[in-house]
Amino acid sequence: MGKSIFILVILFFGYANAQDDTEHTNTRINTVGDLRVMGSGLWVRSAPSATVKGSPYLFENWTNISTIYSGEGKMFTVRNLNYDTKIDRFVTKVSVDSVYVFNTRSLKQAKVNNQFFKLYNKNNVYSYFELIAFGKGKEILKQSKKKIKKGAKDPFTNSYKQDRYVLNVKYFVNSEEGMQELQLKKKSFLALFGKHASQIKKFMKKQKLSFKKDLDIAEIFKYYNQI
Repeated sequence: MGKSIFILVILFFGYANAQDDTEHTNTRINTVGDLRVMGSGLWVRSAPSATVKGSPYLFENWTNISTIYSGEGKMFTVRNLNYDTKIDRFVTKVSVDSVYVFNTRSLKQAKVNNQFFKLYNKNNVYSYFELIAFGKGKEILKQSKKKIKKGAKDPFTNSYKQDRYVLNVKYFVNSEEGMQELQLKKKSFLALFGKHASQIKKFMKKQKLSFKKDLDIAEIFKYYNQI
C-alpha cells in the first residue's frame, strides 16, 4: 500500500454492513488517527456487560494521544487507544459501541499515557508487556490482566453482589536466558544485580526507593546502568 491511507471504511463495511457518507467516513478516520501501512485488523462491537461491573480495558480514560509502532519501525499517532486485557490486543474506539482491534502483525510497540508496551513471544504466544526498566541485558516487564471476580453473597439479603473486573499484575525479567516471572521480594529483586546487589541496596535505602513501585524500579535501573 506504500504511503496510502489505510482504508478503515472498507473494513467497517465488511463487518457491520453499514453505509456512511463521506462526512461520517472522515470523522471515523480523524477519530482513529493516522493509520498507514498498519496491516489488517478487525472491527468489533464494544458493549459493556450489564452483569459485570467495570470493563476488561486497562485504561479507564479513552481520551489520549498515543503512539504506535509498526513492525517496520514506522511511527503513527492514534487517538482513543486502549488495551483489552481479555483478548490481549490494543484497540481504538471509533464510536460508542464499536472498536478497532489491531493485529499483532502490524502493531509491535505502543506508548500510552507515558507507558511503553512491547510485543513479546512467551511460550509461543504473542503478548504485550509494559516495559518498566532495562539495563545490562535485562528488561523488567509488567503484564496486566483483568479477571472477573464473582460477587460475594450478602447474608442479610441472601443475594449476590455484582461480579466485577479486578486487575491482576505479574512482573517478569527478560534476558538472554529467556523470560521468567519475577517475584517482587527483596531477595529475588536484589539478585538481579549480581555483584552490585549490596550497592543497589544502599542506593535504595538512601533514596527511599521501593522495588514494589514501577517508577522506583525505573530509577533503580537508571542508577544500575551507571555503575
